[in-house]
Amino acid sequence: MRRVDGASQTAGTSAGLTGLMGLQAWVWSASVLPKVTSATFLTGFVRFVGTAPPTRPAIYSHLVTPIVLAAPALFAVGALVTELALAVTFIAATLALLRHRGSAPRRVLLAGTVASLIAAGFALNLALLAGDAAPWTLGDPFASGVAIEYLLVGLSLVTAGCAFTTIRASARQHAPARADRDWWMADTA
Repeated sequence: MRRVDGASQTAGTSAGLTGLMGLQAWVWSASVLPKVTSATFLTGFVRFVGTAPPTRPAIYSHLVTPIVLAAPALFAVGALVTELALAVTFIAATLALLRHRGSAPRRVLLAGTVASLIAAGFALNLALLAGDAAPWTLGDPFASGVAIEYLLVGLSLVTAGCAFTTIRASARQHAPARADRDWWMADTA
């Protein structure tokens, strides 16, 4: 029977979480780089938002299209900044997790959790805007597949869940030590 102690659990969690953060760093970097280097991103953005595909939810189209088209440059720059911030955050988090093997800094985990939740919302917004079919509505498994945006939503939510769980586990692991220290300090006062 093999005993699993806290150190090996933390190392395993950190390795998995580092992999998830690294994957997100790659995805968001690969997504933002072509947009940053494109001279036609703004006009393409306006066309993308303004031309509603038939599969885009009608209520979503009626809510989002007029708002975005009122200030397309602002929303295009906002999309670029969001993707760039996500890429930079995930790169920094991955490097920090690689640097601190076995003990992930709480700030890094919190930043990863928040960035992952923002990434999930951003990817869901892109899926709805592109009119991607929801994964549960796909018909023939050989003629269609799940859109990459929905896969990004799943990846982001799994990363957020893992980072949050690691924060909670770390807090529980350190709680008894704090309670013992506080009890000892109360006796010596």
